[in-house]
Amino acid sequence: MFFEVPSCLNNATEWIFYVADNGPGIAPQYQQKIFHLFQTLTAKDQAESTGIGLSLIEKIVHSWQGKIWLESDGVQGSKFIFSVPKPIKNE
Repeated sequence: MFFEVPSCLNNATEWIFYVADNGPGIAPQYQQKIFHLFQTLTAKDQAESTGIGLSLIEKIVHSWQGKIWLESDGVQGSKFIFSVPKPIKNE
C-alpha cells in the first residue's frame, strides 16, 4: 500500500493535516464506524488490528477542539484529515 506524504495547510483560523493512501478505500456507510473504539472493517482472523488507533486519534483531536474526518470513494484510497484551531487551547 502506498501512503502519500503527509501534508499540512495553514489558514487564518486553523491547521489542517492530512495523509492519504491508495488502499481499497472505505465505503461511505463505514466511514464513521472506523472512529469507534474496537471497530475494524476486516475480520479479526484476517488482519491484526485492535480498532483502537483512529478512536484514540479522534479523542486527541477533539481534546484540542479540532475535527477529524475522511474522504474516500469506497473503491480505492482514503484521505484522513484533521484540523485544530489556532492557537490550540488545552483544558
